[in-house]
Amino acid sequence: MIHQIQEALQVHHLTLHDIVLMHVFLVGDPANRNALDFAGFTRGYKKFFDTAENPNMPARVAIQVVSLPAPGALVEIEVVAAKTH
Repeated sequence: MIHQIQEALQVHHLTLHDIVLMHVFLVGDPANRNALDFAGFTRGYKKFFDTAENPNMPARVAIQVVSLPAPGALVEIEVVAAKTH
């Protein structure tokens, strides 16, 4: 999924450094009694943000949803990016 976001940003000459806001829609994890896995999301987030390579920490809104349009999908992410320079 991160590669899809990077490709969409690249079309507009933006990178992950330019993301200022993320809306994250999470389906409850069936393997965890349909509980929201926010800790798992945070682990994934920290692979790309708040790192030495990318210290940017976009604001995040995480919402648990019943399902997503793509069959079997557990996460959908919408980002807002802004060029700061």
